[in-house]
Amino acid sequence: MPLAIFIAAGIIVSRLNENLHRAIIARSAATFASHHLAGIVESSDDAIIGKDLHAVITSWNQAAERLFGYTAAEAIGRSITFIIPAGRLDEESSFMERIRRGERVDPLETIRLRKNGSTVATSITISPIRDETGAIVGASTIARDVTERVVAERTLEELLDRAM
Repeated sequence: MPLAIFIAAGIIVSRLNENLHRAIIARSAATFASHHLAGIVESSDDAIIGKDLHAVITSWNQAAERLFGYTAAEAIGRSITFIIPAGRLDEESSFMERIRRGERVDPLETIRLRKNGSTVATSITISPIRDETGAIVGASTIARDVTERVVAERTLEELLDRAM
């Protein structure tokens, strides 16, 4: 009888070891994927901003620092509204309503504020962030500076108007 118990215990320990090994491999793969994704976000030329469903900033990449002038430490934990001009605050409420319904805000042009008080023409896309159960827990905003293009378009329009 003691031999049977010893063999059974050995089998149980072996299976536990296999399960632990699989869990370690899965965790390593998840950690790698998470670091890989973080690297992509940080190296993006577009500002990528994460926020919760109350529009409080949860992540702020290096491109957001360059575009708006605020460091991640200055931005994270604040409402996104600090970079939105007073006359455009209704945009954010509308965007967050759409996010809560699971909708995306496709690229649109708007104006945002920089730390130095100047405005910047941006093209933004906002998408829901879902957790592992599919519940919407926040939003991801991707912003791109389109100031040069907007200025070039205005200049072209002015030249065309003068030519006519």
